[in-house]
Amino acid sequence: MAAYELHIRVVSECDAALLINTASATWYYDDDDNGNLDPRIILTNPQDGPIDIWVGTYDGAYCNARLEIETF
Repeated sequence: MAAYELHIRVVSECDAALLINTASATWYYDDDDNGNLDPRIILTNPQDGPIDIWVGTYDGAYCNARLEIETF
């Protein structure tokens, strides 16, 4: 994965939040960088290994959401 840029974003019907724990045990959080109250995290040169992803809402409510993961 180190040769790639990994984009992880959420498209939702509410104020979503995104929390990521990478293979190097580094935590990332975002709330609104994808616009329209949706989160986006871009990992440059991510380390090989598992990535834990949590998607929730800012206020604890439930809503429809889509997780999008893309490499460049």
